[in-house]
Amino acid sequence: MEFKIKKGMLTKYDPEEPVENVVIPDGVTEINDHVFVGRNEIVSVTFPASVEAIRAHAFQDCTRLKRVITAGVPRISPDSFERCPGLIDENGFMVVGGKLLSYFGKAKDIVIPGSVTEILPKVFSNSYITSVVIPDSVKTIGHSAFSACPYLASISFPAGLKIIENDLFSDCCSLKEITIPGSVLEIGFRAFAGCMYLKKVNIMDGVRRIEPNAFDGCFDLQSITIPDSVYSVGTETFRECSHLRYVIASDGTITSLDEEYPEAFFMDDDFEENGFDEPEDPTPYVLPGRFIFRPEAEDDVDYYPEDDSLGYYLDTVLMRKYILELENAEI
Repeated sequence: MEFKIKKGMLTKYDPEEPVENVVIPDGVTEINDHVFVGRNEIVSVTFPASVEAIRAHAFQDCTRLKRVITAGVPRISPDSFERCPGLIDENGFMVVGGKLLSYFGKAKDIVIPGSVTEILPKVFSNSYITSVVIPDSVKTIGHSAFSACPYLASISFPAGLKIIENDLFSDCCSLKEITIPGSVLEIGFRAFAGCMYLKKVNIMDGVRRIEPNAFDGCFDLQSITIPDSVYSVGTETFRECSHLRYVIASDGTITSLDEEYPEAFFMDDDFEENGFDEPEDPTPYVLPGRFIFRPEAEDDVDYYPEDDSLGYYLDTVLMRKYILELENAEI
């Protein structure tokens, strides 16, 4: 039997004779790991629309594989086609079914091909790229795709991107200014953490959530623009942002943090560490403009502003108890 299929999963491939052009049977929903590993005779493989996932190392070391025909597989493991040099294009990109799996090029200024709809996790992580242009065809970028790129100084977000995934640009220490488009709904956990020379962040209207530690360790961050659309900011979002002095509302209102206490946001267990008593109650702390901050309560009680003119309540944000005297300032 050429194919062994169990409950929609292709678990074994054992042809009587070598086959160059493999056609996966219709009805297969998943390719198990290592099924085609080392099949050097395979030149092309065709997937039916029923295939939903290709697991790790499924086609590893298929050194003659040059063509993958598919209408689009929703889930492909980043190493499904590991060591398949025939799938790498002239610019060093390995793209399968619209998914950018790997980059082997030498260019430092990257322009993602227009055929790409998804960039898988860690594709450029720990590389020496200096800039990247991402086409609007890209709708999803996996976690850590550009993390720890020390020379990455310029990024262009695609118009249809909905989520900036966890650690997407963490530890990119050459980034100095970023503008996050309004198409983005969520900025993920540690998305820009460790970008130590990032000075200015512009978040456009449309972004709704900023997850914990998103800008943790951005020591040089001095101003951030937060639009009215943001309703939730996670704990420790601005932890160790020791130079953060301004929060700019979308209406242009500037809030200046007291320079005596520049570390504006941190977890409740850091109060004593920083030389202050812990708050005795979860009373909200108000900044001029439309933001309300509070320490986390031990229970699940929600706190909302009594005056709607203060604007949106930012859930689970922590603010140092002693930073209460805030003033409008000009930058």
